[in-house]
Amino acid sequence: MKRYWHFVLPTFIILLFSLVAGQKLFSPQFYTTHDGGGHVIRMEEFNLAFSDGQFPVRIAKRINYGLGYPFFHFNYPMVYYLGELLYRLGFTFVGGFKFLMFISLIAGSLGMYAYARYFFTTIPGVIVGLFYLFVPYRFLNMYVRGSVAEMAGLAVLPWVLFSTEYFLRTKKSTPFIVSLAVLVLTHNITALIGGIVISTYFLFRLMLVKKKERSGYLLRFFCAGITALLLTFFFWVPAIYDSRLTKLSELREDFRGHFPSLSELIYSPWGFGSWKEGTFPGKMSPQIGLIHLLAGAVGLVALGNRLIKVHKNRRNYKTIDHVAIFYIFMSAVLLFLSLGWSRPLWEAAPGLQAVQLPWRFVGYIVLCLSVIAGYAVSHLHRYQIAAAVILVGLALYANRNHIRVNMYIDHVSPFIESEVYGPSTTSKDEHMPRLAPRIYQAPNPDGDILPSDAGTSIREIWKSNYHFFSVDARLPLEFRDNTSFFPGWIAYIDGVRTPVLYERDEYRRLRVTVPEGEHQIEFRFTEPLSRQIVNAISLMTLGVFIAYTVMKGK
Repeated sequence: MKRYWHFVLPTFIILLFSLVAGQKLFSPQFYTTHDGGGHVIRMEEFNLAFSDGQFPVRIAKRINYGLGYPFFHFNYPMVYYLGELLYRLGFTFVGGFKFLMFISLIAGSLGMYAYARYFFTTIPGVIVGLFYLFVPYRFLNMYVRGSVAEMAGLAVLPWVLFSTEYFLRTKKSTPFIVSLAVLVLTHNITALIGGIVISTYFLFRLMLVKKKERSGYLLRFFCAGITALLLTFFFWVPAIYDSRLTKLSELREDFRGHFPSLSELIYSPWGFGSWKEGTFPGKMSPQIGLIHLLAGAVGLVALGNRLIKVHKNRRNYKTIDHVAIFYIFMSAVLLFLSLGWSRPLWEAAPGLQAVQLPWRFVGYIVLCLSVIAGYAVSHLHRYQIAAAVILVGLALYANRNHIRVNMYIDHVSPFIESEVYGPSTTSKDEHMPRLAPRIYQAPNPDGDILPSDAGTSIREIWKSNYHFFSVDARLPLEFRDNTSFFPGWIAYIDGVRTPVLYERDEYRRLRVTVPEGEHQIEFRFTEPLSRQIVNAISLMTLGVFIAYTVMKGK
C-alpha cells in the first residue's frame, strides 16, 4: 500500500496532468511554431542520411538548397536518433515530433518528483513535479517555439540531479554517468548550463559530507564526469573542433538583442510571435510565472523562519535546508544572468555567449522555484494537502491560456514538390563554410564545368554520403560538385583518389581538376582519421563501462 501511495499514485497524477498540459498535441494536424517545422524537416533528412549508411549521422543533403548541411554534426543527435526509431516503429515524422514533446513532459515531471523524494514526503514531492510541468516556459517551448530538443534536455536534467543525489548517498556513479551522457547528446545548451548547475550543486552538497571523505567523493565525481564525456566524445569533440570552419561564431552576437526586462519576466502578455526587444502585440512571453514566483517567496519566508529557529535553538541545519539555500541562491544568479544588468559579464565571457539567448535561463529558474515550492509545502505539516490543492489549482488557472496553439495546419513535406529545400532550417545558416557567401537559389544539380564551354556533366547518383557524376571534358577543366565542403569529403576520378580543391573555390564547394576525355567522378563522405579516433574512444569507453558495470553487479 505504501508503494502504491509513494510511486504509483504520484505517477498517475503526473500522467494525468501531462495529458492536460499536452492535450493540443493530440490533434491529427501539425501546428505552427518557430522551430517545429524545421525539426520535422530535419527528421526527414536524418532518416535519409541514416538509410544511406551514415553512422554517426553528420550531413543532411537536401536542405540549404541541396548544398549539404552538417547540422547533425553540431546539434543534439539524440532527438533525431529517437525520431528515427519512432519512424521505424510506424510513426510519421510529425507524430514522432509530437510524441517526443509529450514524453518530455512526463519524463521531466517524473524526474523532478523522483529527485524531490530524497528530501520531501509524497505531497511536497508531487508539487515539485507538477510545478516543473505547469509553468509558462514549458508551454513556450512546446506550443510557441516548438523546441523539441530543449524540451527533451529540460526533461533529462532532473534525472541528472536525481543521479547526482543518488551518487552522494550511495557512492554509485553508474546512473550519473548514463544520465549525464544522455544530456550531452540531447541538447547542447542545456548540457552546458545544466553541467554548471549540477557541478555547483555537487560542490554545495559536498559541504555536508565528512571532511575526510570529501576528496574521495570529488575524485569519483570527476571520474564519472570524464567517463560521460568520453562516452559522448564522438559528438562534442568534433563539434567544437570543426566549429572554426563554419559561421557558428556569428551566433555569439545574438545575446545582445535578447535581454528581457524584469517586468517581462514577472508578467508579459502571451503571444506566438518571435522575440524582439521592447513591447509589441503578439510577442512571445519569457515570463517565469506568477504562481512560481509566489511559491518562491513563500519558500524564502519558510527558509528564513527555519534558519532563525535553528540559530535560536542552536540546532543543526537539515539537509533540505542546505538544498533550499542552494536553489534560492541559484535562482538569484540565473535571474541576474537573464537580465540586462549582466551584459558586461556576457560581453567578457565567450562561454556565456554560447547560451545565445539570456531569457533561456528562465527554464532553469523554474526548476529552482519548483524545488522551493516543495520546500514551502513541506513546512505546512497537516495543511499540506490543502496547500497542494490550492497551489495546483492556481497553477492550472494561471496557465489556462498557455495551453493552446497558434494555428493547426496540414504538414506537407517540402521535398514532395522540390528535390531540395532552400532554408537551412537554422537561424543564420551558421553551419555553412565560414568563408562561403550565402546563396538564395538552388545551384545546378549536375555541377559546374569551369570554364563552362569546356565540357558537360550529369549527376547520376545523389546520396547524402555519395555523389556520382559522368563528365565529358573536351578540354582539361575543373569540375565543381555544388556541395559545400566539410571534412570527410574525398574525391575519385575513374577510381583514382584526387585532391578536393575547395580552398580555391569561391563558394568553398567540392572541386576537382579533370583531364580531357570522358570520366566518372565520385565524391564520398567518410570519417577522417581524427573522427575515427574519437569514435573509437567513445566505443572503447562504452565497452569498458558495460564490462565494469556487469562485473561490479556480480
